[in-house]
Amino acid sequence: MALMWVSNYMKCKPAALIEFMQFVLDACGSRYRIPKDSTMPFEHMSIIISGATKYQNVSVFYPMILKTGDEFVNKVSGFVQTLLEVADTTDIRSDPIFVSEIFGFVMTCSNSRVRAFRHTGTMIGLRMMTTLQDLWSTNQAENVWQNMFERLFEQRYNDVVDDIRLICLAELGVWLAKYPDCYVQPKQMIFLFKGLQDTSPTVLRCCLKALAVFSSKEVLREAFLALVKHFKDVLFALCGQNECKLSELALNVLSDSMGFLPDLLNAEECFALDALMFAANRGLAQSAGEFFCQRLKETLKPKRLREIAQFFINFNKHEHAAYLVDALYGNCQLILDWQVMVEMLLEKQTPDLSEREISTIIEILSRGVQQAITGEVPPGRYTSHILPETMPGAKELASEILVPVMATLLQKYNKDAIDLMNLLELMQLLTLSQMDHCEQIIEEIKNIMFANFEEPVLRLGAYILANLSWVDTRITLEVLNSAVTNYKISLRDFQLENSCQLWKPWSDRQLSCLRLVCALNRHFDLSEYHLRASVLDRLIRYWSSKEALSEETRCLFLEVLYIHLNWDLKNIREPPYAEPVLEVRCSVLKSNLVEFLLVAKNILSFGCAYRSACDAFLYICDLAVLFGDQLRETESAEIRKLFLKISLDEVELLEGFVKGILNVDPLEMAKPAQFDDLQMKRKVLSGYCKLVAFNVVPSMRSFFVFQYYERYHTIYGDIMRSALERALNVNSVNYGMTILHSLLVAFNNMMDTYNKNAQEAVKSEEFRQLINLAKLFAETFNPNLMDYRKGVLTLHRAGILLVADAKSTQPTAPPENLLFLRLLCEFVPQLLDQDKPEMMSFLNMVEPPDLPSCHREEWLPFEAYRTVLQAK
Repeated sequence: MALMWVSNYMKCKPAALIEFMQFVLDACGSRYRIPKDSTMPFEHMSIIISGATKYQNVSVFYPMILKTGDEFVNKVSGFVQTLLEVADTTDIRSDPIFVSEIFGFVMTCSNSRVRAFRHTGTMIGLRMMTTLQDLWSTNQAENVWQNMFERLFEQRYNDVVDDIRLICLAELGVWLAKYPDCYVQPKQMIFLFKGLQDTSPTVLRCCLKALAVFSSKEVLREAFLALVKHFKDVLFALCGQNECKLSELALNVLSDSMGFLPDLLNAEECFALDALMFAANRGLAQSAGEFFCQRLKETLKPKRLREIAQFFINFNKHEHAAYLVDALYGNCQLILDWQVMVEMLLEKQTPDLSEREISTIIEILSRGVQQAITGEVPPGRYTSHILPETMPGAKELASEILVPVMATLLQKYNKDAIDLMNLLELMQLLTLSQMDHCEQIIEEIKNIMFANFEEPVLRLGAYILANLSWVDTRITLEVLNSAVTNYKISLRDFQLENSCQLWKPWSDRQLSCLRLVCALNRHFDLSEYHLRASVLDRLIRYWSSKEALSEETRCLFLEVLYIHLNWDLKNIREPPYAEPVLEVRCSVLKSNLVEFLLVAKNILSFGCAYRSACDAFLYICDLAVLFGDQLRETESAEIRKLFLKISLDEVELLEGFVKGILNVDPLEMAKPAQFDDLQMKRKVLSGYCKLVAFNVVPSMRSFFVFQYYERYHTIYGDIMRSALERALNVNSVNYGMTILHSLLVAFNNMMDTYNKNAQEAVKSEEFRQLINLAKLFAETFNPNLMDYRKGVLTLHRAGILLVADAKSTQPTAPPENLLFLRLLCEFVPQLLDQDKPEMMSFLNMVEPPDLPSCHREEWLPFEAYRTVLQAK
């Protein structure tokens, strides 16, 4: 086409120029046709004014801003580029008519008041400028380019339309990146800095990306740094933007500049940017980490590490260093220099390490090893990188450095529970295979178990002990025997002390013995020590008001009984017992299960403290699954008798407890101060949803939970979505009815609020929320519309029948719940095309009467549903 146009131009200039101007008008979306008999010189502005009156309709849309706009721009700019390239090979390029008419018309377009002409003309003009400087190296070309820069770029870079400003500044970045092989000058970089004050995030992002490369270009560096100084405050302010990508880009520009301008920012400003290492966005945090690392003053590794630790201590707004380690991961090799950290912890430092510094270095060590081995980012931090970034050979390196000294570290820092927890968590990641070192470690673990009262430390210690039990079973048995013996002695002492005083609580020593037994019981079968009977007796005495038990004591007793049931079930299912022996063991287990459930239900029923009630609820849910359908599938008849069927009363008891956590303000629960309470409520909801997911409770009963899916989407949405997906896979038909009932309950509550007035209800916030709820439910069908077809059909049929059965006694009045059809509209995209005619037939049951007194506006939900069913 370009060759043909150049050939036509050589034969007849007016016709070819008309053809080019028509091409530009078409690109702008105008239907105006330039008269073929027009003569030169052409009145460019008159042509554009005439073109502005010939649009197909009054719509604001034109080709460049449609969905296919990017492809369209590529085609148009590709043609313009090719045209200039072909012209460059001929004498046309020096033809003053060609230059004045082609470039003049485009610049006139770019100055039009009509957005379509202005946007399209600017785009074509900018691409012509880019091609011009790549092709023509003449004074004439440079004069044309500079003329276009003044008349086109400088006029449009500050346009009211975001997209026009964007393409101008983006193209300027392209030109500057080619400097000095271009006509643009370094001083013109100021337009990109002025763009940093733009209100459009897209324009800001474009300018920052363009500026990010200029510090590395020596020919542009001087001009770049001078402008950075001038616009320093603007860049600093952008680092605090809510849009994290903008903050990250601005911080990168400042960080690059600081390499050449060390005094660009003062200490207070630097500390504010360093604090971004604790941002939730990982890209921003790692940019802040890079900014922090390039300013570390010390050269010796131990001193640099102390500088990092001191920053964390001074920041004093985060309890844990996981975010700090992740921000420095990949930017600061010192974070992965575990040998230096070990030496600092074991050798004397000058000056001595403070307790805070020791704890910080231990946590940095633990988090660094964890991230290097697993590649997992800390919880709460989000990233665009899906795959974990692991360090090759990290586990082998960490094991080689840490295993030989782990026993010494445990011994030296066994006084602080947090330090112990970090060291014990670290051990879970290492390869513990060297016998001599493992013997020392297991000896230290034993000492820790009897010297520390903190429950998290005890649980981690029990886990490590279980993993190292192969080293020396004698030590493991010694720990188990001593722990159980200590517990029994403390229990005996408690009984003696309470022989006269019935309500004396357990002492700290007695509680620590119980904590240790609970921790060990998670990893070791303590059935042979016969603890269950005494624990159950304590709880029964508590219920009969003969003994005082703190909430923690009740929770620990419940845990002991629950874990015993798990061990008993595991033991019964694994060895091939003789039938008589198996029958006895199953009978005992069944009895123990019934007794535990009775105790747990009492705790739920009689308003115990919240934590113990939550634990009881979770244990009941877990046992209902463990002793559920999986046992009915075993070959042994005795084991099948252990099947636990939850009664209706028990289901209602559990549902009543769940309703309590759905009666809270979601905004209040999302506050940081409510974090612990929210986590407990999430566990409770997960427990109930587990019953739905494993079909212990029919999914249709769960509508009372799912009706709040939209309201609690921010705090419970992931849990509910998981349960919904599992219920859908179990039985799509039942799932369809569950969705219907969930919507219906919320719908009826809304209609009651507005006294059955659909005209008022449809304008309400409650109806908007109901529409959002329907949309969320509809999304669950999307992964496989064919497999879930029956569920979708069930939902639509039942919804239509529901409306049809509620016909009014007045012949022209709509059914009182006709508005429910508006909710069904959200599920029409999930219908297969072949099923829509059937739904149309069903809908005939709700057909409005063709009477003059019928108010059509009252039937709008019906019309809307029918319309979307008919749409293709």
